[in-house]
Amino acid sequence: MQLLISGAIQGEDGHQGVKAVLLIFDLETEEIVHRCEYMPPAELISEGQKIQFTGSCWLNNIYYVCSHN
Repeated sequence: MQLLISGAIQGEDGHQGVKAVLLIFDLETEEIVHRCEYMPPAELISEGQKIQFTGSCWLNNIYYVCSHN
């Protein structure tokens, strides 16, 4: 069985430095099967704006999608 996890890691600049993370974790092997991190360039984020992260991937003919705001 695999578990899809999403979250965000706040940086030193608060909402301006948030890194979004998407993981697929295999419960049987206890291994991270897939990891995706995203942080938009600072010049694309306006003051007070929060990011929305939508991640997706194909793995073993299965399409995983996860959204985090």
